[in-house]
Amino acid sequence: MAGTYSAVITALAARLDASTATGKVLAGAKFYAWPQATEEGQRDFPTIRMFPADIDEKPVLRAPVHGAVTVRLQVATQRTLGIPESLLWVEKMLDAIEVEPTTGLVDVRLAGTLRAPIEVTGEGSHPTELSINANVIITLIPAKVPQRGKRRL
Repeated sequence: MAGTYSAVITALAARLDASTATGKVLAGAKFYAWPQATEEGQRDFPTIRMFPADIDEKPVLRAPVHGAVTVRLQVATQRTLGIPESLLWVEKMLDAIEVEPTTGLVDVRLAGTLRAPIEVTGEGSHPTELSINANVIITLIPAKVPQRGKRRL
């Protein structure tokens, strides 16, 4: 059984992974649901990486808490293709998060795991010798309200 926050991250990773299949919005991209410690070459782009998630909870007087999980996704594209190509892949990734890959229907609740659509910000995007790395921070509010002492259930 998945916990309050782990269920959201599992659904996000599954959605992005499924969206890299042939004919899907991220076809041609590589998706890693964990940080990679390997060297990349031109043939490895575009690449989408998920980094470890952060939990943010706001206390309230009773047992439920207001909780959210924030995750950084990095979209790496060939530097020689420029910033417009980098932004195009960011747009594709965001669309992939909000579109169910088997039906093609818009699903802003991420298979029922979210209470609200994703919140998106960018931070720390940068070029390297080979790539443009766009960092996208998304905040996800779980549909399941976190309960004190029962987040893992």
